[in-house]
Amino acid sequence: MLFLTLIGNGYYIPNAPEQGLNVEIGIQTSRDQRDRKDTSARYATAWLDHGVDPNDKSYEYTILVNKPQIYIRVSSDQWAAPVFKLSMGSCN
Repeated sequence: MLFLTLIGNGYYIPNAPEQGLNVEIGIQTSRDQRDRKDTSARYATAWLDHGVDPNDKSYEYTILVNKPQIYIRVSSDQWAAPVFKLSMGSCN
């Protein structure tokens, strides 16, 4: 699985389900600092769940820092990984 962030980083996680990858996408509500009005936006978070006592556990991932999207997409094709693009206003 491959995730792309707003700032151009890619996270490649091979065998994501076997490594305990969890992904949560939802709506976050907060207050604007200027006028204290309620605001909301979509968010996404991902984590590897190692359980309560992760003895003898390991994980594997690669971070592609500041790479152009075309580089990350070509790399994901080589890895045969689905691509998820996390961007302002949409998480798809």
